[in-house]
Amino acid sequence: MHMGKWTGNKPDTQRGAQWAQPPPYVETGPGEWVVEGGGSLPLGSEFWDELWANMSAWGLQTFKLDHVEQQIPEMNFTNRDVMAVENWLTDMTDSAWRHGIYKEYGGHYSNGVLHSVTLQGATSARVSDDYIPGVKRPKGSCETLLPVERQERVTPRGNVLLSSNNLYPWSVGLLPYRDAFFSGTQSWSTCTCLQGNTGPESAATSLKPEWWGLQEGIPELQALVAALTAGPIAPGDGIGDTDVDLVMRTCRKDGILLKPSRPIFPIDSWWTGNALGSSGPSPRGSQLNLDHGAAEVGYTFEEINGLRWYFVLGVGLEKAFDLTPGDVHWAPAGNSTQWQWSWDCAARGCTRPSSDPAGVSLEPFGADRPIRLPPFVDGAHGAMSWARLRFTRTAPTLCNGWLLLGETEKFISVSRSRILDLAVDCGEGGGLVVQVGGAPGETVTMLLRPPRGAVVARSCTAGQDGKCSIAAGG
Repeated sequence: MHMGKWTGNKPDTQRGAQWAQPPPYVETGPGEWVVEGGGSLPLGSEFWDELWANMSAWGLQTFKLDHVEQQIPEMNFTNRDVMAVENWLTDMTDSAWRHGIYKEYGGHYSNGVLHSVTLQGATSARVSDDYIPGVKRPKGSCETLLPVERQERVTPRGNVLLSSNNLYPWSVGLLPYRDAFFSGTQSWSTCTCLQGNTGPESAATSLKPEWWGLQEGIPELQALVAALTAGPIAPGDGIGDTDVDLVMRTCRKDGILLKPSRPIFPIDSWWTGNALGSSGPSPRGSQLNLDHGAAEVGYTFEEINGLRWYFVLGVGLEKAFDLTPGDVHWAPAGNSTQWQWSWDCAARGCTRPSSDPAGVSLEPFGADRPIRLPPFVDGAHGAMSWARLRFTRTAPTLCNGWLLLGETEKFISVSRSRILDLAVDCGEGGGLVVQVGGAPGETVTMLLRPPRGAVVARSCTAGQDGKCSIAAGG
């Protein structure tokens, strides 16, 4: 559920007379209210207890509180009473928690996000822009729907360049959430288009829905970034338009998300490059000074038994960049080694990762064998050229020489959401056993490479207890 700004009793000539009134709850609902021209708010928990009791019975699990950055400055009450905002946010969220409902943060001031550490039910915060294409179209654009092959492809940058945005919510215990996205081709012929309608966006160039007649340019990039944020994932397709194959690359068959240990963050030199530019002390930092955040290089990892599997994303690069072990804070010790393999994707079609052993080309990863992140080719795919990506994953060499590559068709190929335990026999000729979690009846395929030989695939099918085991070698 999305909760926006609570209206007041000041006439709204822009949207019409029907908006010149506070919410109907003020008249019909329980509890006391503060009503002003710029907004209204309930006092105490009485209203919230009734609202959340009803909504939990309807199946509501999470509400997103949005537009707080408008609610607070537009009311005298929230600026005059030093406890007004804290009491409002606490009463709302504590009541929701008592009814089994979680809170997600939308548009908030920083102090509202910091306040989340006092609340049990606050779980996530949106880190992206609204998933809006930003395309203005002339009057009459609703009258003609072009064939799908001629519909414009769009990918908003503010929904995929998010690695720096993830730091703040994660640091206070909130899961980063990127907005909904389209995973498949949308059938706009089944959707009503409105233009110039009454409302806060009534300009002749604004369409509702804003995406009408458009298509997502690189849905693979949208889904990949959603997986890398390590928070909720929300396909927003029309009914029947979801690309099920793509969405399932982010989760198990039962919907449990395959996450890394933490969200993707920028590498350190991304910060110095954007802060200091060409005058920075590090040539590598200045190399990443790409239009102040118009491109990103970030990484995350999964850690099991002290071993790390790295996930690196470079997108929108104007120059090639070589990522070293130091960029991911990995200092090889003794005989420890990592191996890398990559997936490239650009506009007008991506060949998606697969579980075919022949599709994995392994190379060493080290100081002398960096991860090469290529630039986009300007104009190669029109306005979508900037969104070229390279997603590189690494696997550590286990003590017996084996590599566990995991579910290579999934974005997060090694995740503790899937791997419940990993046992490795370090003796000569030793093997390994991977305990796998999944939906009952789900077949899980993982790729492995023995100490000598080619990559192999091994599978198991989860039983009624949601577990099975993959064994190799030994």
